[in-house]
Amino acid sequence: MNADQPIKVLILGAGKGGTALLELFTSGTGVEVTGIADSNLEAPGLRLAHRLNIPTSTDAASLISQDGANL
Repeated sequence: MNADQPIKVLILGAGKGGTALLELFTSGTGVEVTGIADSNLEAPGLRLAHRLNIPTSTDAASLISQDGANL
């Protein structure tokens, strides 16, 4: 990984904690959120991610299998 490239992360869980992580990671530099997953379609983090044009899913495995995140 290039030091100039952001760390790419996925957030699993879009409740209070996942939403807080999403807000934190999108307000700074050095981290890029490549997706967020939660089984609850009404989770607040999923709604925020939609507004921020961040991919969402109810299936965490589908996000993890996509290329791009630093796991």
